[in-house]
Amino acid sequence: MATQISVNGIPSALQLSELLAAFENSIAEGVQIIQKQALHTRQDDAKLEQVDQAFSQLNQRISSLPIRLKQQRNLCTPLGRLSDEIILQILGYCLVSNAGENSSQDLYYIKETIPLSSAFFLCRRWRDLANSYPPLWSQVALPCNPNLFRLFRDRSGTSRMRVHLTNVGVRFDDVHMHALGDPLCQLAPRISEMEVDWSYNTENRLRLDQFLARHLRQNQLSSLELLLLSDGGSHQLTDYSINAPALRTLRISAKRPTTPLYMRVENLVELSYLCDCLSPFNILRLLSEFPHLERCSIFDQIPDSQSHTETLPVISLPRLKSIHIGSLYLSDMIQVLENLKVPSSARLRLQTDEPHSRSTSIETLLAPYLASTQEIHVVKSKCMVTYRLTSDAGGLLLVENTFDHGRRIAVTSLVALSRYPTNLSRINLKVQHLPSLYDLVHVLSSWPSVKHIGVCTPYDDFERLLTALMETPNTMCPLLRSFDCTGTKFSGNYMKRFLEFRTSKCVALQELNITEGFSDLEPGEVAHLVGKVREIPVESKLRWEVARPDCDPYPRWL
Repeated sequence: MATQISVNGIPSALQLSELLAAFENSIAEGVQIIQKQALHTRQDDAKLEQVDQAFSQLNQRISSLPIRLKQQRNLCTPLGRLSDEIILQILGYCLVSNAGENSSQDLYYIKETIPLSSAFFLCRRWRDLANSYPPLWSQVALPCNPNLFRLFRDRSGTSRMRVHLTNVGVRFDDVHMHALGDPLCQLAPRISEMEVDWSYNTENRLRLDQFLARHLRQNQLSSLELLLLSDGGSHQLTDYSINAPALRTLRISAKRPTTPLYMRVENLVELSYLCDCLSPFNILRLLSEFPHLERCSIFDQIPDSQSHTETLPVISLPRLKSIHIGSLYLSDMIQVLENLKVPSSARLRLQTDEPHSRSTSIETLLAPYLASTQEIHVVKSKCMVTYRLTSDAGGLLLVENTFDHGRRIAVTSLVALSRYPTNLSRINLKVQHLPSLYDLVHVLSSWPSVKHIGVCTPYDDFERLLTALMETPNTMCPLLRSFDCTGTKFSGNYMKRFLEFRTSKCVALQELNITEGFSDLEPGEVAHLVGKVREIPVESKLRWEVARPDCDPYPRWL
């Protein structure tokens, strides 16, 4: 029989007609067989019943065909072609959105309906996928509709849970507190990540530790690895402690310092702590609770202005890889560092405030690190000087020292730093004012191991630096081979004189970096005086610009 097929492979009208004719013929043949059987069994009731059942089955199969055709048709739509994995991701997003919309106190009163996204009822395939995949139900927000909570609890099976707990907008009475506490207790062994947003005010007069002592009691959070805690009433009234032996990451935002924390943890490696008015004692006491820390961020939004006379403990963090502390007054930061022992390879980022009323100098903080420093960067903006010290062990110290706006500060600290022994080999300066010629000579003569100098400074200050480097009779920085003055305008003649001086002393430069168009110096004029001259485009950033270390100073949840 001749057939006709369209170019894209879809059956033609003729093919569909032949297919339906064959289907109808098959049905007719089946009916004839049943009718013939019925003619021979008119006197046999049992066989007549079988004939009746045969017609019923045939009718059911024919009746189900439209549904089956619709299902097959749906599989050909863009939505029907989605893989199981993509569908599960879509359903997961719907659950997260739904939890955010329904985690209010009114949800507790919704008894009759379970508020789920319509995506769960889109078709049988989507519904079956959702019901058969326990991890999809592993996130729950408390307080929650009781029926909805039981649905999540049961369908999640033995999967580990992510729980968001809050008392914001929840009435302070036994009914609502039990609606929070009872589900938490049921899920306790399976919770792997938990976020707590707790408020303490005239409407919510129950502190978090009181709530946990009453409802969680001594149940162990044996699977908990990540805890995010925003505690509006952080002052503890009980001796309750959260028992979470597997906890590895702890992030706390608190109104006021509270030490010790109400938790028993043994394996914590990452800590983020946001609080106001932290004293050196608060910080050291906090760190003492977690001796295995590897990454830490402590941020004080409002530095404590009070003077502290308490005896500070000496704390050792032998596994520490990176730490960020800010923002403290310079004197308080020095106290913390004097009593904190960390590996030489650790990366430190410190934010300090140096008000005009305090006389502590930045050199006091930097001095202990100079002996092992190989490279130093100094960058000054309107109200901050940034110091970046890199050690020979790979450690990093980044200090962002803020001072009163409008207060003129020259980088005279270079003079003070030059008094300390060091094997410094690389110096980079981006400053508005360099020290005097006398002080520059003293600084450069104190650092004879310097091999690289990078500088971005005004015209006159730069010429003063060149003059200091041409000091005699001793040659300043005899090992100097690389000179980077990108971003600095200068006289081509004076630069040429400097290069000639270095060559005459048999200490010629191997590399000179300048900004294109910032001077009248032609690279060809000094090709015989320096190994390589590189002209950097004006729009390019300084190659050695100070960058923040990867200490994760501001966690995303803050």
